[in-house]
Formats: sequence, C-alpha cells, structure tokens
Amino acid sequence: MYKDWKAGKFKMITPFESLNELLTIVKNSNFTHCFFSSMHASNYFSIRGYLPEDKEKMIAALEHIIEQGDPELPPPEEMRGCNRIN
Repeated sequence: MYKDWKAGKFKMITPFESLNELLTIVKNSNFTHCFFSSMHASNYFSIRGYLPEDKEKMIAALEHIIEQGDPELPPPEEMRGCNRIN
C-alpha cells in the first residue's frame, strides 16, 4: 500500500470519511449485549458503550461531530485517541 500511496494510486480516507465509516458501522449493528469500543489511537473519535443500550448515544455523538464539519474537531494525527465519549 505504501508504494501505491507514493505512486498516487492509493488515497487515504479523510478524518470525516473515517467518522462516517464508524457511524455506518454503529448504525447498522444488530448486536445483543455487546461492548463496542473505538478507543484505539487509529480512530479519529473514540466512543464506547453497550449495544444496543448505548447505540443512540453513540450515533448522536458521531452525528454531532460530523454535522459540525469543523476540521479542527478530529484530533491531529499526533493526538489521535485522545477524544473520548464514554
């Protein structure tokens, strides 16, 4: 992938594309009694909770940051993993 990226054949997704991807995963989940966490430093915004109990809270948090569209909201690369919604 690195070679493809350097050659312009592979494009990384933007922070907001990543957030939309996470939102899609949560929205389309059908788990029962599942602890879901996106607390890894590779994520642009961290959420965690039990599904389905906390599903709406997680969706609301993600939709809020996406709707604001502020490029300063997702943390910079060196700070990823520092925003947490618990």
